[in-house]
Amino acid sequence: MSTELKYGNDYPKSCPPSSAAPIEGDFYRLCATNPPTLNDFKTHVDLGLPFPSPKLCEAKALSFFTNLDSIDRMQKRFPRLKNKIAVLVSVSSKHGVSVLSGDHLNLWEYQGVNFLQKEGGVENE
Repeated sequence: MSTELKYGNDYPKSCPPSSAAPIEGDFYRLCATNPPTLNDFKTHVDLGLPFPSPKLCEAKALSFFTNLDSIDRMQKRFPRLKNKIAVLVSVSSKHGVSVLSGDHLNLWEYQGVNFLQKEGGVENE
């Protein structure tokens, strides 16, 4: 699998941050369905969702959470997430580089990543 980032060189300066590194662990992702589909692993940019220009780097990353309490807080803060389902996902170093800040993980994917594959992926299918 490639270690080139999903969007190639099309990232803002200093994106991903220099602190981004491969990470291993189980994290929750808010998904429309369970089991999730490939659409549940699209970035804000992929989905054409609005975001402030200074957040372009984060908009090109996938968001994960370390616990269900943080999911609950996000769903209360952002009503559009209310009907999303928390799905446990195994993130591996093969998926990309990440920054864990508190209970939130931003993951900048490598090209060709598929979270639906059994090796390092969705746990509760």
